[in-house]
Amino acid sequence: MKLRPHHLFCLLAYSGKGYSPAFIQACERLQTRFLAGETATLTLKADDLCKACPHMDEHGCCLSPNIQVTADELDQRVLTLLGWRAGDSVTVDLLRRWLTRSPGADLASVCLGCSWRDTADCPRVIRERLVMSAPADDWS
Repeated sequence: MKLRPHHLFCLLAYSGKGYSPAFIQACERLQTRFLAGETATLTLKADDLCKACPHMDEHGCCLSPNIQVTADELDQRVLTLLGWRAGDSVTVDLLRRWLTRSPGADLASVCLGCSWRDTADCPRVIRERLVMSAPADDWS
């Protein structure tokens, strides 16, 4: 699957809300696949999640005038925080290992400007789903 860097966090924190029934189903499928261990290739263009969004058209995302700038900024924050780059292959286990070794990482700073920020506590949910469920050998 192809995912924008910030969509890694979106999928990990996803809790059943979305723009449309088809989008919600796509989120659930992608989240299940990623959490089951499927590899995601990081991209800075429209990804598999974007393709399911009702706000996508032939020109890109039309949710708001500055949405592309915001998405690009969110992506860069994730890449900077994790030390990754576009084209890298990522699994849930790789992300879990990073999070368990970086307990003080400021995940909330990544979400600044996200339109979903006020409806979800993504950093807490991500830590609970990944770090708290990590096998003991991941904590070393």
